[in-house]
Amino acid sequence: MTMKEQYFTRAELYELVWSKPMQKLAEELGISDVGLSKVCTRNEIPTPPRGYWARVEAGQKVRRPPLLKPVGRIPAKIKISGAMTGLPEPAREILAKSKAEKKIKDATPPVINADFDNLHPTLRATWKILRARKCEPDGAVHAVGEGLCGVIVGPESVQRVTLFVDALFKLLDKDGFNPEATGEAMRITQEKDHATFVVIERTKREKHEPSAAEIAAEERRIRRRDQYFRDPNRSTFGDENLFTRAYPDHDTVYTGQLVFKIEGYWDPIRRSWGDGKTQTLESMLNDIAAGLKAFLALQKVRREEREEKERLHQALVARHDLSKKRKERDKNRQSFLQLVIEQQNEASHLRQCLSRLADAEADEGLVRFSNWVRERLQELDRLLGPAGLAEEIKRKGLFPAVDPFHDPLGEPPPLTAWW
Repeated sequence: MTMKEQYFTRAELYELVWSKPMQKLAEELGISDVGLSKVCTRNEIPTPPRGYWARVEAGQKVRRPPLLKPVGRIPAKIKISGAMTGLPEPAREILAKSKAEKKIKDATPPVINADFDNLHPTLRATWKILRARKCEPDGAVHAVGEGLCGVIVGPESVQRVTLFVDALFKLLDKDGFNPEATGEAMRITQEKDHATFVVIERTKREKHEPSAAEIAAEERRIRRRDQYFRDPNRSTFGDENLFTRAYPDHDTVYTGQLVFKIEGYWDPIRRSWGDGKTQTLESMLNDIAAGLKAFLALQKVRREEREEKERLHQALVARHDLSKKRKERDKNRQSFLQLVIEQQNEASHLRQCLSRLADAEADEGLVRFSNWVRERLQELDRLLGPAGLAEEIKRKGLFPAVDPFHDPLGEPPPLTAWW
């Protein structure tokens, strides 16, 4: 599913931006109001100044600047494409509803309770692993495996990520979803469609500052390496790694910034939310829940599109099969007709032969031959008569009363791969 493109002339877009607030128009076009403003600036279209619509609502007469002839080169048609315009209606309705709810002053994110004794059932096994804070070599706690949520975070983020996922699961429960732990991630399912998602922690690389023990180990490694170069045949080196530094160049540092991601390929829909300068993942909980539902709506439309394409493809395959059978039957009809013509010619020649034999002198051999020809002619007459032809046509199924190979749509178009 690609983003829908819309085209306007300068005059059309000028009338639109002066007919309603930029934010509302941008929402209808599926782009941001900043993006719409940039489009207008790029194409030399004047836009309403700040406070314009407030003055209009107050009943004031506000002068609208004219659309002047452009100075630069402007395309005849201005293309506007946005992610929202490419979404199916169900997904757009979900996101629009979520956006409208955000504007309500009383709409606040769900309260995230620090109640580790009443976590969502799907999360309890994961919390058991996380709270142990047993770090892997990469410095993170891994809650990955059967029945777990696939969470990998630094030890300082264990409680926070647990409470966030708990609040999300309980919010999804209210909407009728049943969150699952897949071992590598989390998932919600609706009918045949599912959305898989993860919560990760941003990391950064920092130069490693070796400890005194690491420095000593590195000095020992260098001494042992130099000894090896002087006498490589000595057997006292064992399995020591003499050619790798005793400590890493950089450390992976977990920043404490959480990111929520919906897994999948490119989509005209938001699939990632993360901690920022002014927002936290917790403050975007409602947006994330709406994003998951919109993603499922999008998946449903795509699945139905694939199923419809598959249905049409299979219908076309069936029509091609009927066409093939019709052609085979036509060949059989032609072969049958050719056989009838040959038998008719044979019967004609046999009659001529019998006519000549009737004037010949009697001879036992000729008599027997004439009788044989006469029997063959009788058999041909039987086959070529109405009853004989009807019987053979019925036996071969050449002209049935109800044609099983009939295609009311006629000959099918060429068969191509539907995907």
